[in-house]
Amino acid sequence: MKNGSVQIGFADPYRVHNQSEYTGEVKDIIYLWTWDNIDETTHQLVGNGDDKYSQTYIPVKIEYITQIDAIVFSNPRWGGLLTNKFYIDK
Repeated sequence: MKNGSVQIGFADPYRVHNQSEYTGEVKDIIYLWTWDNIDETTHQLVGNGDDKYSQTYIPVKIEYITQIDAIVFSNPRWGGLLTNKFYIDK
């Protein structure tokens, strides 16, 4: 980020502020999200019903971003471990 900090999460550039609709276009904010109910030991979501799929969204203004490191093949789409942890290998 421009201030030297690092923001980490799964990117969701299309989610609008109320987090219930998709616009289909990127505006001035990108949302980064993480799983709320994940057991990092077993790499499984825990909880009852749909509650276990809860996510936290963090809005990040695009104008503050200076660099993006992207993971092209990530879980759950590609069968890796389910995790909120990101490792950057330089």
